[in-house]
Amino acid sequence: MSGTHPATTPSGQSQAAAPDLERVILAHREWLEDTASGKRAELKSVTLTGSRVAEADLSRAILRFVTWLEGDLSGVQFVGAELEQVDFRRAQLQNAAFVEAALSRVRFDDAALRGANFTEAALKQCSFRSADLAEARATEAEFEECDLSSAAAAGASFHQARFFDCLFSSAALAEARFYHAKLNYCRFVGLSAPGADFNSAKIQACDFSRATLSAAKFQNAELVHTVFHRADLRGCDFRKANMKGADMGRADLRQARFHEVRMNGADLRGANLEGAVGLTAQSLTRARTDGSTILPNGSRGPYLRYSGAERPKRS
Repeated sequence: MSGTHPATTPSGQSQAAAPDLERVILAHREWLEDTASGKRAELKSVTLTGSRVAEADLSRAILRFVTWLEGDLSGVQFVGAELEQVDFRRAQLQNAAFVEAALSRVRFDDAALRGANFTEAALKQCSFRSADLAEARATEAEFEECDLSSAAAAGASFHQARFFDCLFSSAALAEARFYHAKLNYCRFVGLSAPGADFNSAKIQACDFSRATLSAAKFQNAELVHTVFHRADLRGCDFRKANMKGADMGRADLRQARFHEVRMNGADLRGANLEGAVGLTAQSLTRARTDGSTILPNGSRGPYLRYSGAERPKRS
């Protein structure tokens, strides 16, 4: 005799029947209010594709192995919630709040997260591929092995956030703010982030190859062993930055500012420094230049001490 079998998630977890979300949310609200009839929302191994719960309060809820594709969760409160292997692909999550939430292997690919709040959240192996994160906030959040490639995050705030081994390739981060952020072993290849703010950020062993970062701010930033190969860095502000061992080979650095920069071992071979200001004979002799380097005064390198090539020509 043949029978039906429960659906399973990619992890092999059996899928339970979809719960009555209205009832779950009501009971959870009563639980949050410490009402005797309340019950904490625990959604496990269920499929909620297309379900609408806009503006619901699911603070401190538990969601594990949940499939919630294309749902409407605009403005939902997930404050302090625990989310593990939840699939929010193509969901509407504008202005949703994940403050202090713990997220593990959550998928937000192609989701609408404009204005979402991830302040102080912990995110591990989460995916935001092609997600809309414009004006999102993630102050003091922790991102570990997360994929934000091709995400659109113009104006997003990542103040004092920490990123480890994350992927931002081809993301759009114009005017995004990484003030005092810590970024280690992250890849920003092909990033578009004109006007982004990395002031006082600690950026170590990251790859910004071919990134567009014109007019970005890196004042007081640590850029040790970071790669900017072939990057567009026109008009960037590197004042007081530590660029020890940075690779800026063939980068466009025209009109950039370098006052009090530390450039020990920085690679400027093939870079265009025409019109750059603040460079000194000492900083350039400590960097690597060659015959393809264009120096601040427009002449070809390599830089020679006492040549005066560190000073741009007066117009």
